[in-house]
Amino acid sequence: MAIVKNIKTKLQYVLDCVIERKKANLICLAVIVCAVFVGALVPLSKVEAEALLKEYGVVNGTGFYEILARIGLIFCSNLLIALLMMLPVAGQIAGVYTLYRSGMVLAAMSVVHGVSQVEGLFSTLVIPVVWLEFYAFSIAMTEGALLIFKVRNVETLKPVCVRFLFCVILLALAAVLEGTIVSLMNV
Repeated sequence: MAIVKNIKTKLQYVLDCVIERKKANLICLAVIVCAVFVGALVPLSKVEAEALLKEYGVVNGTGFYEILARIGLIFCSNLLIALLMMLPVAGQIAGVYTLYRSGMVLAAMSVVHGVSQVEGLFSTLVIPVVWLEFYAFSIAMTEGALLIFKVRNVETLKPVCVRFLFCVILLALAAVLEGTIVSLMNV
């Protein structure tokens, strides 16, 4: 009987941890979406928008090597953001700011192409790849935030590393899909 009670207690603890992590993930996802929304709705003149796009640079072209370069840039950029978000406290702040700036780049693209910023934002949000990236970022942000409370020894870092590996796989998949979609749109 004591063994069954012990197993039940451990299962309840695991379930509580999973629920806690899912709630934290949803909160981080909401923060990420809000940061992009705020950035995407910043009023920009056409001159400011062009300067912002020039600052961030874009790989153009539809050849094989241009597509590979675009995929590599997307993946490396997103991986750096996710790594940054894994840092407790500072990572969450820097991640939110980075996604705010991404929203501003989205706003700049809308302004330069003569589309309303709201339309540009919502047309981007209907693309599943964007949500794949947001989910990967929310995993990284959640793990970084929970590291503040959970790091006690090396054993507690193993599950964090596994979840971050999952995040990296999601970002790689998203980069391939996004790079391919962008290349197809440029044809």
